[in-house]
Amino acid sequence: MEERISQYQLVKSKSGLTVPLINDIYLHSMYSPTKEAEGFAKLHEEALKRKRNVIILGLGFGYHIEEVAKTLNKFHQDYRIIVIEPNEKLFHDFIEKRQFEDKRIMPLFTNDSESLFLREDFIEFLLTSPAILKHDTSFMLNQKFFTSFLQYRASTSLSQLRRFSKHIGNFISESEEGELTEYIEDVKRKKNFEPKDFLTIAFDELTSI
Repeated sequence: MEERISQYQLVKSKSGLTVPLINDIYLHSMYSPTKEAEGFAKLHEEALKRKRNVIILGLGFGYHIEEVAKTLNKFHQDYRIIVIEPNEKLFHDFIEKRQFEDKRIMPLFTNDSESLFLREDFIEFLLTSPAILKHDTSFMLNQKFFTSFLQYRASTSLSQLRRFSKHIGNFISESEEGELTEYIEDVKRKKNFEPKDFLTIAFDELTSI
């Protein structure tokens, strides 16, 4: 679900830092991208205190992400950040010209929400209940994609569930039939849970967010 891009260029801010300009929208401040990025991290500081893992919607040119990483580093010994960016040109320009020194930041390019939910590593990351932060200008430019991501719901069939996580697929046997919603309700009624039951309930919570 790629948004229509009629204009794309990289320009210099007053402070000399690179700012992407897409469809007449500057993705960062043209005066001080770093100061703006500090404000972004400050705005979300309470969430970053509570959560050591974060998903950021929108790469921009990375300034806001680096400030989020600095904030996380103050409150957590270990943290991870996944950045989702649907603009392929922007993604590759960033990788070519900047990249992140902090290896705990993982930028991902995709313009297909479902492809994310078919990645085992992404599902495992979601099961840690990360904070989800949106970079406003990136979100505005890619509203259809990011909205589809936020509204994404997994299929309710057990066969589809197996596609989302190898771990869950290993726990749920091929002999179990029926709709996932019915299966989950049966699990919740149990008095004693098996290991696979905890994972099933966790996945139910994940897809109900």
